[in-house]
Amino acid sequence: RALHPAKAVYLATTLNQANAGQWNMNWDGGDYQVNQGRAFCQAASGLPHLQQVIYGTAPTRKWPLSFGVEPPIHYAAKWRVEELLVEAGLPVTFLRKCPYHENFTKLTQIPQTEMAQMGVQGGAGFGGATRKVELPAGEYAIKAFTPNEFVYNMMDPRDAGQWAALCFEHAELLIGQSLSVASDALTGPEMAQKATDCGALGQEVNFSYKQQPRWLFESLAFVEPTFVYISGLQRWNCDGGQYDLDTEGVELLRELMPTTTTWCEHLEREGLGQFTETMADLLPDITKRF
Repeated sequence: RALHPAKAVYLATTLNQANAGQWNMNWDGGDYQVNQGRAFCQAASGLPHLQQVIYGTAPTRKWPLSFGVEPPIHYAAKWRVEELLVEAGLPVTFLRKCPYHENFTKLTQIPQTEMAQMGVQGGAGFGGATRKVELPAGEYAIKAFTPNEFVYNMMDPRDAGQWAALCFEHAELLIGQSLSVASDALTGPEMAQKATDCGALGQEVNFSYKQQPRWLFESLAFVEPTFVYISGLQRWNCDGGQYDLDTEGVELLRELMPTTTTWCEHLEREGLGQFTETMADLLPDITKRF
């Protein structure tokens, strides 16, 4: 009933079975996400006014043609939803997103001292709010799964709305097409250097890049379903995967949409704040020591 008068719809699916601002992934997370897409297709098929569906999905499918590593469950489920949308004959545009900036700060340890001050200025960390973080002078690490030379595409989750609006404005060009978006194309060492250079987290605060050991998340995947996804993403990226955009491609997108948030701007605005705060709590303390 809610969809009946709609001319355009933005569709998002998720592994997360918790309420907004919380995280809970169960062992059947992949089926849970695909079922969201299946339910949408059933509800949207035959709507008299529907002209466009924009699906916020994963990077372009490169498996198994480009390389044979099994994709992480989040990607595989979204690709299956893409198939369902096409099979249903819906006028779909695939908005291909990439890792969010805060994914790369979840494992950064903040010393619990009076010198480390963290708080939100102007609201709850959304919209125009800023999150002030000042760390004691010292050495810190930006941590991820991949070797130094691996290039990540990165974006701010709140920028998805700008790209969706662009897709709505140019539906005649983008129905049946994909648009891959990002505001950065950086290696781990480049992230660390920019975090140091921007000075957003305090004076004489220096970052280096540290690759996480593969056994860590592989082991955790046996006890917590979220790490099934994380370890799958680790294998995908380390064993041949790549994101959709190179540095030149991201620069062209920045010219098209200069208001999107870069890695440095994210740190200046939010410091080490989390989009989903509880994700940091989900990670055992041992994961932050490597």
